[in-house]
Amino acid sequence: MILRTPPFKRKAQSNQPEDGSPSSGNQQLVIFEDTPLPESSHHHPESSEQMLCTYQCRQMVKSEFFDALSSAEKQARDNQSKLEALNNDYLKADAERKKFRDQFLNAEQELAAAKGREEALQDQLMKEVNVSHERLRKQLQLYNELEVKFQNEMNLRKKVETSAAAAEEKASLLERKLSSVSESIEREKSRLQNDLELLKSESKFSITKISNNLERMEFRATNAEEESVLLKEQLEELRKRLDECMQQKTEAEKKLSSFTFQEGCSSDSNILVKHLQEELRSYEAEVREARKLKSSHENIELLKITILEEKGRRERAESELLKLAVLQGDMEKLEDELNAWKSIVKDIPGASCAADVPPKFAALQREVLDSMTKVGEIQARLKQMEVALDAADLEKKEAENEAVLAKEKAESSKSEIKRIELKLASVMEETDRLKNVIEDLRKQKSVESGHEVVSGAILQELEASLAKKENCIKELESYLSEQKEVNIRQLNEIKFLNEKLNSEARRIKSLEREGDGLRSQIALLESKTSDKSLAGNANGLLFIHDTQEFHVLDICLRPLEILVHAFGGYAAYDFSVYLSELLLVPLQLGHGDYSSANTKVLRMVNTLGVENEAKQTIEALQNELQKTKEQLLAVQELKGQSGAHNFNFKYMYACDLLSFSAFPVIKQTAVELCYNYSSLVLPGSDAGTLVDSYISGKIMQLKEQIATLEKREERYKTVFADRISVFRRACCELFGYKIVMDDHQRPDGIAVTRFILQSIYAQSDEEKLEFEYESGNTNILTNKYTSQPEISQQVEIFIRRMNSIPAFTANLTVESFNKRTLS
Repeated sequence: MILRTPPFKRKAQSNQPEDGSPSSGNQQLVIFEDTPLPESSHHHPESSEQMLCTYQCRQMVKSEFFDALSSAEKQARDNQSKLEALNNDYLKADAERKKFRDQFLNAEQELAAAKGREEALQDQLMKEVNVSHERLRKQLQLYNELEVKFQNEMNLRKKVETSAAAAEEKASLLERKLSSVSESIEREKSRLQNDLELLKSESKFSITKISNNLERMEFRATNAEEESVLLKEQLEELRKRLDECMQQKTEAEKKLSSFTFQEGCSSDSNILVKHLQEELRSYEAEVREARKLKSSHENIELLKITILEEKGRRERAESELLKLAVLQGDMEKLEDELNAWKSIVKDIPGASCAADVPPKFAALQREVLDSMTKVGEIQARLKQMEVALDAADLEKKEAENEAVLAKEKAESSKSEIKRIELKLASVMEETDRLKNVIEDLRKQKSVESGHEVVSGAILQELEASLAKKENCIKELESYLSEQKEVNIRQLNEIKFLNEKLNSEARRIKSLEREGDGLRSQIALLESKTSDKSLAGNANGLLFIHDTQEFHVLDICLRPLEILVHAFGGYAAYDFSVYLSELLLVPLQLGHGDYSSANTKVLRMVNTLGVENEAKQTIEALQNELQKTKEQLLAVQELKGQSGAHNFNFKYMYACDLLSFSAFPVIKQTAVELCYNYSSLVLPGSDAGTLVDSYISGKIMQLKEQIATLEKREERYKTVFADRISVFRRACCELFGYKIVMDDHQRPDGIAVTRFILQSIYAQSDEEKLEFEYESGNTNILTNKYTSQPEISQQVEIFIRRMNSIPAFTANLTVESFNKRTLS
């Protein structure tokens, strides 16, 4: 069967690009790395085998082969031209591919940079979230620590309150027990005294009773002796009669024995014998009765004695039993009290006997004071803790708000991160798709002639994907810029909130300082009101005597006012009355001729106002003196006489007296004198002598007044010094402090009064307190004694915090008293 050749044409036609592939491979087509195909376009073994046919078939095949060859050559030339065109297109596509590759690499770099920026933003966000979480955790930890501290402080406060209450209860119980024990001791003492009196009375009664019993027994003994004498006499008689009877009996027996041998005895002798025997028997019975009577008498006496002894013993036993019952009750009471004391001593730590109880009481008092100071400190610390807790609550609320905002920002950032991840996934898919498209493009470049259309579509797809990538990159950049703006805004908000928090904290501190200042001002106002109430009665005294005015020198008035203020203003009204009396008496004594008609006492004169007025008057007088001096110089120029010189000299002397005088009466007189005679123009020496004599007389009067007033001033000083010493001794006895006053000036020229206080219970000379008084304020100065920890703690509590110097001095007095007495 002869096969047709069109399949071979198709095969050759399809293989022509393969034949042309090596030539194209030699022209810069190494990128595809295609292996050159073997040249088999003109040699077909299978066709040759199939063509081995008849000659005719060969000829036909030859003709067809030549036709095919010519058509193939023509087609090869066409293909060569197409190949050259395709090579040109490929070069262009390669250039475009390189350009797109560069764009793709740039896009990948930008994507990597975007990823890096995104990772940096994520890291920054995570750092900010971690920082916010860390701040929140620190705030919560600080809040928990503050809560724990506050709870500890509350527990300590409760413990201190319970311990203080327990100590007070123990002290009250011990005081009650001591009072009960003292009362029981007093009762026992009174009862024992009553028992002693009863025993004395009973002993007296028993002595009288025993003396009566002795007398009765003596009477009984004498009676018994008399009865015994009588019984002895009866016994002697009975013995005699018995002896006689026995003799008679023996005689009768002898007679009977002598008459027994006789046979015939008469009946009379028998009767006589019988009678004698009966008498003998009766005598024997009487003897037995006498013996029995004697023994019975003796037994009766013994029984009486024993009965009396038993009665005395019974009475003594009954009294002893009563005493025993009373003593048993007393012993039980004493045992109960002893057990109570033992339990009290056991309850007191460190107390082994009753002598240790008073020191323990003193220690308990000190502990109560320490606990009160600790309670004050704890209250102050509680106030501070409350302020800190309020600030912590505000910070906690702000931290919670910030945490909520941070959580919201974290959630938004998480959503944004997810969105970015989705975008990245889409970008990665696009890159993968582009890679697949490029690979398909590589494969399809050498396949078909319609490569241009395919490459154009691929290029359009590449451009679309690149545009999408650029849009994604722009969106990412815009999102990053938005995130940066949001972060900057959040940082600004955080800074603003921190500044606001700091300003609120500063405002709270300033309010606290203002509150402390207001409290100190209130205390100063209270002290000033007390000073004013005192100064209204005892600030100054103005005396009017014989129509002459003078001010008492302010020697003791101001220091006494300072002392009263330093000791807390006790009994200001009584002190003002005492002060007025104290100042009245020496003035009356100093003047000598006191009378209630021409002497008046006016209170309510302010010494500071008087000093200011005095300064103003002195300045005015000095100005007037200068004017008068100028006028005198003019008069001196007009007059060249000696009288005028004398007048000028005397006038200058009066002016000197006026300038150095300390009393307003002399000032007023000298001013009048200068005004009256400064404007005179004397025509001659007679008028000058008259003025000279008048001025000399006035000067003598003024000298006399100055001398008398100086004497009065000296007397006032001495009397005031005595009264001040009395007042200081009274203050020392009443308040327990020796006070030494000293006036000095600071380096800035301010006059300051210093007070040195030493307690009368001080154990050494170094235990001194130093105070400075300046314009209504009293401040304590630090020294070795006040720098001790106990004293500095009391200064901090009583003076710095409570602003109470009297409480400080009173507490210090009590402590020094306890140390001096209990030690």
